[in-house]
Amino acid sequence: MPLPSVTVNISDDSFLIQESETTSENFLAGFILENLELINALGTTTDVANKFFETDSTDLYERLSSPDGNGAGVSFAGFGGLAGSSGALYPSVVAGGTGTTAGQIRWPKGAVYPWSDDFNNLLAAAVYGTKVVVGISASAPFTSSNTHSLNAIFGTGLSADEYMDTIMSARENDCFAVRGITAVDSGAPSGDEFDIFVYGDKFTLPLGKDPETISNDSQYIQTRLTSDVVGCLARTFRVAHPWFSPGGMNRGQIKNVVKLKDPPTAVQATALYNNKINPVLSFPGEGVVLFGNKTGAASTNILSRIEVSSLFLYLKKNIGSIARSTLFEQNTDSVRQSFINQATSVLETVQNQRGITSFVIKCDETNNPSSIIADGKFVATIFVTPVRSVETLEITFTNTNEGELV
Repeated sequence: MPLPSVTVNISDDSFLIQESETTSENFLAGFILENLELINALGTTTDVANKFFETDSTDLYERLSSPDGNGAGVSFAGFGGLAGSSGALYPSVVAGGTGTTAGQIRWPKGAVYPWSDDFNNLLAAAVYGTKVVVGISASAPFTSSNTHSLNAIFGTGLSADEYMDTIMSARENDCFAVRGITAVDSGAPSGDEFDIFVYGDKFTLPLGKDPETISNDSQYIQTRLTSDVVGCLARTFRVAHPWFSPGGMNRGQIKNVVKLKDPPTAVQATALYNNKINPVLSFPGEGVVLFGNKTGAASTNILSRIEVSSLFLYLKKNIGSIARSTLFEQNTDSVRQSFINQATSVLETVQNQRGITSFVIKCDETNNPSSIIADGKFVATIFVTPVRSVETLEITFTNTNEGELV
């Protein structure tokens, strides 16, 4: 009789999960796809039908690990970890069902071609705690602002800028469009206060990859820094407020970066910033940082700074919501005063949280005369003075004689 023993078997259907920040509940980004490959690979049956899904970093990993198919009618090499196979089981696989082993999951080795680039860029934003709605440009979240309140949109495909132009027009510029610049000497792009331009890409370790086995840059995962800027925006909304800058050492730290691809020199970084393109720079001992705060607006425009433009987007949404409640009401003193009271509450909160230094609301008979009322209009004028962030710091050191008081 053999000696009593215990046998423990370990099945490796796992992958290394990147550490994610706490989810930013008050920030939602839109990630624009050029095709449906990612949705077919990770979506539920409903997602595939809708051509979009909502996700965060936790949900993304759960989708990789799901044992269920979605009836998408597509197959990818790599399903169930069988790289190079037809993946024919994918559309209808059920855990423990025909042709599978109990507990088999979709993608134990992580994302595979042809949807891996989209997944990696999406994950790069999600690990900052960003909630993201993912879909093609023609899907419901991007064709109007009625279904999803977005704070930023981004994409990485060749047609990303074209898609974003269409989406921003359809949504009446109610969020930021975060756009990538690939050439360090590209010159000043055409944009406005709703555009955020960022230069460059970064390299990240593949899931579960031992860094000691990396012999050249092609073995890293390369993602656009647009994803990280969206992540820095989400982080700023969570740890501060929308009217704070996402750049700098406190809120602009870039996550999961081994190194930057073609990092700009100091001269190139200055030229980029002068051209309204935000650089990402590496500081020894301090990390890799979003080192810019500009939108695409002209430098003479106060909306040329991200935190100021973000402030006005916030006010537009929140006071716009108050304004909608006055539709179909009578333009009377009491209705105007109700609007003033509600708008004042919003503005005082922003003021107390260091978004503005002062404000004035004008909504009375002077800008609502009888002719305006007769036309069925309601007019309110709001003046605000935004708080600006520091971009130039001057410190003077003075040498004094020994024994002198300082």
